[in-house]
Amino acid sequence: MRKYLAKTIIAFVTWLSSTLFCEGQYVTGVGLRFGKFASGIDVKHFFNTESQLGIEVYSGYTLEANGGYFAKAFIIRQANINKADIPFPLRAIFKQSRLQIPLKFVYGGGIHTGYFEKQYYTIKHGDIFVYGDQIMNFGVDATCGFEYSTRKLPLSVGIDVTPFYSFVNPGPEWLDFGVSVRYVFRR
Repeated sequence: MRKYLAKTIIAFVTWLSSTLFCEGQYVTGVGLRFGKFASGIDVKHFFNTESQLGIEVYSGYTLEANGGYFAKAFIIRQANINKADIPFPLRAIFKQSRLQIPLKFVYGGGIHTGYFEKQYYTIKHGDIFVYGDQIMNFGVDATCGFEYSTRKLPLSVGIDVTPFYSFVNPGPEWLDFGVSVRYVFRR
């Protein structure tokens, strides 16, 4: 039993040290997102680290319209803020950046769904319109933000703004802000 425990500890320490001191783009990050409305579990995975194209999925509890549950999925792209791979409208801001920190500009689009157990509502012409109980909504989202990946620890911290619109049963809100903290797995 002691040999098995010793081998397990050695394997864990080896894995942890290789993760801690490995620099470069991570492949998958798992963590938590704390938002104005939407907070929960956040997972980000990159299909191709060279182009930094990936998917981000988060789900949890939302405070929108008396509270409920939600899930969002995005196709995202990350770009170094000191390179020319920033989208054209924002290129003028970041082109001359001299930052030498691993800060990324993150942008993308996606979809969402939500389930609201009680008194889900919207506001029309200044009046509250209640849809009822046990209501679901569906819609589209966009995201834009920044992410910092530490060089020594396997962590990333991000801030984002996420405008959204529900085509089915739209709610009273349309904009969410959030902070994400993820444990990252590198190649």
